[in-house]
Amino acid sequence: MPTVCFGETRGVELGDSYTPAECRTMFADRLAEVEAGLDRLIADPLEDRIPDRSYVGILDWAYNVG
Repeated sequence: MPTVCFGETRGVELGDSYTPAECRTMFADRLAEVEAGLDRLIADPLEDRIPDRSYVGILDWAYNVG
């Protein structure tokens, strides 16, 4: 499966290429999508008080798992 930028595979075809700015935008959009999904799974992110480092670790894992 071909990948582009920071490992994006969705909608990617062999030979696709992107500028660094497009890659950053693609990454930011995908990360926001993953974070929104993660936040839906956490009953109340502010109330549950997941430490920042732990939250970032969980977000990183969720992004990389897909």
